[in-house]
Amino acid sequence: MIEELKSLYEKQRKKGGLNKADGERASEIITELLKKDNELAYEYMMKISPEYGVEPFSIYLNTLDKETRDKKIQTFLDNQEFKENNSNMGFKRGLVLAREIFKQKLGSSRVLRVLGETCKVAIETSKSGVNSQIIGYTYQDFIKMVDRKFFNIDISKYSDMEEYEIYMGKVFVNTVFPDADIKIAIPFKYQLLVLKWLTSFKTVYELDSNEKGKVYIHSGKWSEELRKMVLEDEDINRRYGQYIAVEKIEDKSPIEEKSKSEDKNFNDRDIFKEILNNVSELEKRFTIKDKQVEKTISNLSFYKTENEKLKKEKEMLQERVDKLSKANEIETEKRYRLNMENNKLKEEIENLKANEKINQKQVEEVFANNEIMKKSAVDGFKSKLGSSLRSYYYEFQDIEDEKVDEEMGEIMKLKVKEIFEELIRQGVRI
Repeated sequence: MIEELKSLYEKQRKKGGLNKADGERASEIITELLKKDNELAYEYMMKISPEYGVEPFSIYLNTLDKETRDKKIQTFLDNQEFKENNSNMGFKRGLVLAREIFKQKLGSSRVLRVLGETCKVAIETSKSGVNSQIIGYTYQDFIKMVDRKFFNIDISKYSDMEEYEIYMGKVFVNTVFPDADIKIAIPFKYQLLVLKWLTSFKTVYELDSNEKGKVYIHSGKWSEELRKMVLEDEDINRRYGQYIAVEKIEDKSPIEEKSKSEDKNFNDRDIFKEILNNVSELEKRFTIKDKQVEKTISNLSFYKTENEKLKKEKEMLQERVDKLSKANEIETEKRYRLNMENNKLKEEIENLKANEKINQKQVEEVFANNEIMKKSAVDGFKSKLGSSLRSYYYEFQDIEDEKVDEEMGEIMKLKVKEIFEELIRQGVRI
């Protein structure tokens, strides 16, 4: 089995991946090794593609009791290859495991622990900080793939997470606000999700000057409507509002005095150059590919038109809110009627309880009668069976003392056969 798994890994290494049949076989072997507590299961989870190693591992965890599940997860986190994180393979698999644990609904504390350890490993093993590979894996394997409900988790409720908050903050901030030379277009919706989520951290990750500049540059490309919506959020504004561009960068000087004092390395030319390199899409209802500044300016009227569309959509959303409010009033009336019915049911339950003793006595009487009937049925069956076999018994008594010859033997065989046939007719299983 282990040799087969080794062979599958070699095939993956040479061909750059496994076909579905080979991948499923690798998953089966790894699961079998996990059941036997074989440490090789974790070693190959770090080698085999996550969809055939880590994802089946999360499904297997869902079959275990709480104590065993926690032990298996800890063994994964203690694995030497995970901690060494060569080529960020351990980091990638940690992200996938955290995502899949959340998908399997195995508990927010487990998800956060795995994610926290994973981010810690990434920061401690990376010589170049939060590099493009870490950003790519975080965005593609976790932020984009995890259910958005994950970002509703209030981390402040988990006291054991404080040691990981700095690591997670650094990884996630740099992922959703990447450098201009990292060709990953992060949609606004994910930037907003992460910003809001980070406000639940007890230990605040303090942005360095470079990170503050990136937040400023990215927010400078948001539409006015979206930027206003973010700044109106009290939690986000309190923690990150000072780094968010108040107006579109294209319409004013790229950097305000506040930002200049925080980072002297960011002069006007550097900021403008980074904008040209980084603009690959504008979020919320309109998107354009990275083009020359002249093209962007010539299309400014298009952006204004799109902004008007957003305002109209806002009005439409307000109409929907009004309709929902009316629907809520109807639901409130329904709940009132349901409460009335519920009270009626409670009265009926009380009446049922009052009759419970009477019903119990009747059940006991039925049970006693049932026992009598069963005994009577058995006695009747015995009597009927005795009557059916009585003639055979009398015939046996007539020949009991006679010497058995061949003819008599044949007769006895016939009689015995007739006895068994009679038993079968009477319902006796032979």
